[in-house]
Amino acid sequence: MVKKNNENSNQNFDNEKQDPTKEAFFSDLMDKEEEFASEAYELVEHALNLIDSQFYDDGIEILRQAIGLYTQINREEEIKAVNEKISEVYLLKEKTFREVEIAPKEGEEIQAEIVIEDELKKAEQLIRSAKELEERKEFEAALDVYDEVENIFERLDKPDKIENLYNLIEDCYSKKAEFLRTIKEETPESKALVAEDELKEEKIQEFVAAKKREEEVTSQAYEILAQAAELVNAHEYERALKLYSEGLNLFKKINWSYEVQKIEDTIIELEKEKVEYFRNLEKQKIDKAQKIEIQMQQEEIIEQQLREREEQEKAAKLERLKELEILKMEEDYFKAQIGNMASAASKIARDYELAMQKCIKDGKLVEKCEYPQVIEIYKKIKKLLIEKGWDSETAIYDNTIEIYNQKLEQDKKVRQIEAEKAIKQKEAEEMLKIKKEDIEVSIEEKQLKTLDEEQPQREIEIQNLKKDLDDMINRSERLTREYEIALRQGRFELKCPYLEIIKIYEKTRQMVLERRMNAEAVIITSQINVYIKKMEKDKRLRQIEADKIEKQKKAAELLKVGKRGKSDTERLKNIERKKEQEEFRNYISGMIDKTEKIARDYELAKRKAYRKGEIIKNTPYLEVIEKYKQIRDQVQARGWNEQAKIYSNQIKIYQEKLEKHEKLFEVEAKKAQRQKDIEEMHKVKKVFKPEKLKEIGPEHKEENMLIDNAMSLINEAEKNVKSYELGLKTDILKRDILSYESPYEKAIANYEKAQELFRKIDWKNEAHRLNESINFYKEKKEKDDTLRDKEQKKFEQKKKEVDETASEIFNLIQDADHMAQEYELKIKAGIFDNEAPPYEKIIDIYREARKRFEKINWKEESTKLLDSIEFYKEKLEKDKKIRSLEAEKVKQREKELLIQQKLLEKARKEQEKLLKEKKKSLLLRKEQSAQFEAQK
Repeated sequence: MVKKNNENSNQNFDNEKQDPTKEAFFSDLMDKEEEFASEAYELVEHALNLIDSQFYDDGIEILRQAIGLYTQINREEEIKAVNEKISEVYLLKEKTFREVEIAPKEGEEIQAEIVIEDELKKAEQLIRSAKELEERKEFEAALDVYDEVENIFERLDKPDKIENLYNLIEDCYSKKAEFLRTIKEETPESKALVAEDELKEEKIQEFVAAKKREEEVTSQAYEILAQAAELVNAHEYERALKLYSEGLNLFKKINWSYEVQKIEDTIIELEKEKVEYFRNLEKQKIDKAQKIEIQMQQEEIIEQQLREREEQEKAAKLERLKELEILKMEEDYFKAQIGNMASAASKIARDYELAMQKCIKDGKLVEKCEYPQVIEIYKKIKKLLIEKGWDSETAIYDNTIEIYNQKLEQDKKVRQIEAEKAIKQKEAEEMLKIKKEDIEVSIEEKQLKTLDEEQPQREIEIQNLKKDLDDMINRSERLTREYEIALRQGRFELKCPYLEIIKIYEKTRQMVLERRMNAEAVIITSQINVYIKKMEKDKRLRQIEADKIEKQKKAAELLKVGKRGKSDTERLKNIERKKEQEEFRNYISGMIDKTEKIARDYELAKRKAYRKGEIIKNTPYLEVIEKYKQIRDQVQARGWNEQAKIYSNQIKIYQEKLEKHEKLFEVEAKKAQRQKDIEEMHKVKKVFKPEKLKEIGPEHKEENMLIDNAMSLINEAEKNVKSYELGLKTDILKRDILSYESPYEKAIANYEKAQELFRKIDWKNEAHRLNESINFYKEKKEKDDTLRDKEQKKFEQKKKEVDETASEIFNLIQDADHMAQEYELKIKAGIFDNEAPPYEKIIDIYREARKRFEKINWKEESTKLLDSIEFYKEKLEKDKKIRSLEAEKVKQREKELLIQQKLLEKARKEQEKLLKEKKKSLLLRKEQSAQFEAQK
C-alpha cells in the first residue's frame, strides 16, 4: 500500500513538471524567499544602528527576528552569522556595563555575590528538573523551565551560561522532533505522507540548486561578454572572439538556445568586421602615403598663395589699422572726457564733504549743497554713454547716482538738524544770562539735546565711510578704464586687475555690512558679480589671443623658410610632429578611458555587493593608480605640466579611495575573526509558515482559496507587527511609543482566523502549530501593554515637569522685565544713582532662560529670547552712553556753577566795596556838613 502511494506521488510530481500552475507556484516561492531575505537584511541593518547607539537589548531582539525570517528560507550561513553577532553584542554590552557601572561598596558587593550564588543554584536545580522532564518525554514543560532559567541568566547578565542553555534548548527541540517522528512512523499513512513531503522537498531543493547554478553561469557569461564587447571597441578582435567562444560554451551548458544563436551570429559578424577592419587599415596606410606625396606637390602652390594672401592681408590690415586707430582715438577721447567728468564730480563731492566736516566742527554749515551738481554731472555722463551705445557701462553710474541721491537726502537731514541745533544753541545762550534758578533744564530736554548732538556725529561717520567707499569705487573704475583701454590697444601683457577690484569691493561690502547699510551692500554685491563675469570674459579673450598668436607664429615660420629643400623638410617634420602628437593624445585618451572604465565597473559592482550585504575583497584601485602614474610620467616627459597636475590629483583621489577600502575591509575582517569563535547562542521562536504542499488543480480550487486566505491573514499580521516594531525601535530614541497603535490584538485575531481556515481543510497539524504563534503574540501584547502604561506615566510626569520648568522660566523673565521697567522709571525721573544698571543681570537671566528652554526642547521660545537679549544689549549700550553723557554734563554744570559762583562772589565783593565807598562818602559829607555848620 505504501509503495503504491509512493509510486502515485512520484507519478504526480513528474506530471507537475509540465504543469504551468506548478511553475508559477515555484516562481512565487522564489519571490517570497527573496522578499524574506530583503526584510531580514533591513532588520539586521536597523539592529546594527541601534547597537551603535548602545540600545543593545533592542538590537538583540531585532536580530532574533531576522533569524526567524532566515530560518523560514533555510539560510544557514546567515543564521550562523547573526547568532555570532548576537553573542558579540552580549560581550559588548557586558564590557560597556563594566566600564559605566560604578563600583559598589564592599558590603553591597558581598550581598550581591550572595544573591547571585542563590540565583545560580536555583538555575542549576531548574536545569536538572528540565532534564528529568525530557526523560519523561514532557518536552513542553521542560522548555517552559528552560525559559525560566533563561530569565535568571539574563537578569544576572551571564552570556556564557545563556550560550550553554541555548544548546540544551536546541537538544530539547531535537529530542522532541525525534520523538514526534517516531510516533508518526508507527502508521503506514504517516510514513507515506512523510515520504511524499520529503520527495517534494528534495525536488524543490534540486530546483533551487539548479536555478542557483544557472544564475552563476549566466552571470559569469554576461561578464565575459561585457569584456568581449570592450575588446571589440578597442579593435582587439582575436581576444574578443576567444571570450565570445567562452560565453557561447557557458550558455550551451545551460541550454539557452536563444543566447547561443545570438552569440553565434555575433561571432560571424565579428569575423567579417575583423577582415573589413584590417582591409581598411591597410587602405588607410596607402592613402596616407599618397596624401603625403600630394601634400608635397601642393606645398609650392600653397607657398605662392600664402605670399599673395599675405600681401592682400597686409593692405587690408593697414586699412583696418587706420580705421581702428581713428576709432581708438575717438574712444580714448570719449573715455578721457567721461573720466574727467567723473573725476571732476568726485572732486566736487569730496571737497564739499571735507568743507562740510570742517564747518560742522566749527558749528557752521556750507551755504550751498554740491550734491545736485554732482548728480547732474553723472546724469550727463550716463546720457553720453547711452548715445555712444555703451549701455552696459551705465549700470555703474546708475549706482553712483543712487548713492549721491542718498547723500543728498542725508545732507538735507544734517542741515535740518544743524539748523535746529543752532536755534537751541541760541536759546541756551539767552537762558544763560538769566539767573541760576531759571537756567536749569529738565533731564528729558538734556537727553534730547544729547541725542540731537549724537545724530550729526553718526551722520558724519556715515559721510566719512561713504567718502572712503567713493575713493575705493573711483579707484576701481579708474583701473577698469585703464585696463580696457590697454586691451583695445592690444596690450595683453598687462596683468588683469579684476581680481584686485573684486577684493576691494568685497572689503567695501564688509565695511557697509558692519554698519548695517544693506542697500549699499546689495549694490556692491551686484558690482562684484559684474566684475566676476568680466574676469571670466577676460580669461576667454586671453585664451583666444594666445591661440591667435600661436597661429601667427606658425604662419611666420612657414614664410621665413628660405630654401625649398629646407622648407619641405621642415614642413614634413611639422606634419610628422603634429601626427605624432595627435597619436599620443589619442593613446593617452584611450588609456584614461580604459582606466576610468575599470574604476567605474568596480564602483557598480561594489554598490551591488553592498545591497546584498557583501564586500568585494579585491579592488582595482592599485591598478588604476599605476596606470595614472604611467600617464602622468609620459605627459611630464613631453612638458605638459598642467595635464600632469590633473593626473596627479586623480592619483590622490584613488589613493584615498584605496585607503578607505582597506580600512573597511580590515574592520570587516576583524569582525569575521571574532565571529568564528562564537557558536549559535539563541533560537528565536519561529513564526509558523505551513510546509504542507497540496496538489494544484481544478479539484482543489476551494481548498487553495482557503490556503491563500489563511496565508494572507498571516502575512498581514506579520507585516503589521514588523512595521510596528521597526517604527517602535526607531522611536525609542524619541520616546514616542504612544504615537503607534498596538498591532498584537489584530495579529492574534488574524492567526485565529487562519487557524479556523486550516481546520476547514483538515490541516490539523498546521492549525495546532499556530497556537504557538498565538501564545507568542499574546505574550508580546502583555509586554506591550505594560510598556505603554509605563510610557504613559513617564509622558505625564515629563509633561508636568516641563510645565513647572516653563512656569519658573516665565517668572524669571517677568522679574527681569519688572527690573528693567523700575530702572527706566528711575531714569525718566532723573534719578542717576551710583547703582549699576540691571541690564547685564537681565541678559544673564534671559540666557539662563534660553538654556532651560533648550533642555525642555522649546526651540521656538528659545529662539524668540535672542531678540530680547539683543534688545537689552542695545539698552545697555545706550544706558552707558547716557550715563557717560550725564557724567560729562554734571561736570560741565559743576564747572559752570563754579564760574557763576566766582562771578557772584566777585560781584558781591564789588558791591561791598561800593557800599563801603558810599558809607565813606556819606561820612565825608556828614563831616563836611558838620564843619560847615560849625563855621556858620
